[in-house]
Amino acid sequence: MDNELYHHGVPGMHWHTRRGSSTSISKTRSISTGKKKIDVSKMSDEELRKRVNRLQMEQQYKSLSPAKVSKGELYTKNFMKAATAATVATSTALTLYNNAGKIKDIVGKIVKRSRG
Repeated sequence: MDNELYHHGVPGMHWHTRRGSSTSISKTRSISTGKKKIDVSKMSDEELRKRVNRLQMEQQYKSLSPAKVSKGELYTKNFMKAATAATVATSTALTLYNNAGKIKDIVGKIVKRSRG
């Protein structure tokens, strides 16, 4: 028995094409409204101004309203904060340990000056 798998695609499949690629979008001057595209060159100045104002207001509203954060993202942020704090504390302690002799000499000189 031959154990080989063959794949010839599915009916209607287009090879080497992507939906919504940036090259096809940049060639047309149109605005996507979700269901249909509006040709910008056929819009009046007032229609275009209303559309742009609406899009700007929607963008401002999205930036002002709080975004939903997933549990994984929240966990990762908190973990990274804790890891950063631990790294800073460890590197500070290691630096102090490695320079303990120098620090002792400096503190000794300061104490001698204050006594004398």
